[in-house]
Amino acid sequence: MSSILLVLPPLYRRINDTLYIESQAANGLDRWAENFDQVVAASQVIPESVVEDWPPWKWVSEHALLHKDRLRLVELPWACSVGAFLSNYRPVKRLLRL
Repeated sequence: MSSILLVLPPLYRRINDTLYIESQAANGLDRWAENFDQVVAASQVIPESVVEDWPPWKWVSEHALLHKDRLRLVELPWACSVGAFLSNYRPVKRLLRL
């Protein structure tokens, strides 16, 4: 069984109970999943207050991914300050050991 772990820049956002992925990244994840039995993709979840200030990206629901059965999307905490990074370092390190 072939698998790959991808740790990506912030490309996720959560609205209610649904995870959304930036559309180009979603396409890329589907391409990776065509070549691996399992793709684990970890990315920070962008807070909605920050999304408002970003360029107008297109977002795709996790349910719309073509190969969602081969994808495991891992949500990482928003850690774009030194304090947030340091407080999340150990939990994220444990999480990525999978």
